[in-house]
Amino acid sequence: MALESKPLFHPEVIRTPEVFAQGGFDVVVGNPPCIRQELFTPFKPWLEAHYDTLHGMADQYVYSYELGMRLLKPGGLLSFIVTNKWMKASYGEPLHRFFSEKAWVRSVVDFGHAKEITGLDTLAVPDMTRAGI
Repeated sequence: MALESKPLFHPEVIRTPEVFAQGGFDVVVGNPPCIRQELFTPFKPWLEAHYDTLHGMADQYVYSYELGMRLLKPGGLLSFIVTNKWMKASYGEPLHRFFSEKAWVRSVVDFGHAKEITGLDTLAVPDMTRAGI
């Protein structure tokens, strides 16, 4: 039986006023795409105006973190599967600052040492809670 591909998150859900009337989502879980920053250069002025995590060299998943946190209610949980490059590269500094100001990082599982298990060079699974912002 072939698996049918369906989006797990529909834009209509973001526009659901009932969710935001209650403060946002309890949980946001995802695997944001890693889109190289060169591919969205035309959108950088907009990102600069709307995202605290902007860095000229950041991949798209960095902005997904900030969006994910915005969708959460205070105390809500966010967990993403992403590369671990944001933990070491300079483009991760605005994201580090954002986390320190607006979230409680509960854990980060870094599978960078376990390529034979994950099949990937770098993988991190952060689990964090939105602070009362």
